[in-house]
Amino acid sequence: MACVATISHSVPGRLRVRVDGDTTGQRTEVLDAIKAISNRPGVDQVRSDRRTGSALVTYDPDELSLESAIALVRNAHTVLRTLAPPAVSSAIDSGISDAAAVIRGGMRTADGSVMRATRGAVDLRVLVPIGLAGLSARNLLRNGVGLKAMPWYVLAYYAFDSFIKLHAGPAATADLGVQSADGAEL
Repeated sequence: MACVATISHSVPGRLRVRVDGDTTGQRTEVLDAIKAISNRPGVDQVRSDRRTGSALVTYDPDELSLESAIALVRNAHTVLRTLAPPAVSSAIDSGISDAAAVIRGGMRTADGSVMRATRGAVDLRVLVPIGLAGLSARNLLRNGVGLKAMPWYVLAYYAFDSFIKLHAGPAATADLGVQSADGAEL
């Protein structure tokens, strides 16, 4: 297994790098490379533990920012080139960006509003495909089967595809406090 380095923890003035995997002593080589930055300006101390594969870099936050400290570590060895701050790493690992989380939150809020307004009769996961299907039918009637700016069959595909994708997982109505017409919690 090739070595993989990650930032396991960081606070202003401290940065912990974990090096996992070991191919013919490469982990030791990477830790030694990190230790070699201890003589750089702004770096106070570097301690490494070969047994755990961890290196702790302490630096003066008045002289070095977290990004600068990470850049020093990145340049120490090729295995370290892909190091990212923990917030970025957790976003990558979670599979959703901050922008996507904001959009998802807004859509959940809108979906909850639609669900409450219709007493659980419909939600955005039904209204969006219906809207696309309506546009598809409108374009088909207006333009016929010919190829225009947005062909009806593309909108029909989007309607079908979005319906399938939006209904693939568990319902997103948890914790919305919405009840159906028969009084059941949605």
